Amino acid sequence: MSNNNTKNEIIVDELPKCDFCSNKAGYDMKLIGGGYWAYVCEDHKKLGIKLGVGYGQKLVLNKGDE
Repeated sequence: MSNNNTKNEIIVDELPKCDFCSNKAGYDMKLIGGGYWAYVCEDHKKLGIKLGVGYGQKLVLNKGDE
């Protein structure tokens, strides 16, 4: 994993599975109501606080050397 230009995105080599269903996760987010973090898909993004440093990042698939 590596940081992207923006603080709200992180580049990953593969997208993990959502912690709440079988979809691919698009985010790594701090969850509402506690200090827990989870990989979440677009459907479960509403369970996260927000994007930003210390809250959550959008997972961007590494496209190699472009």
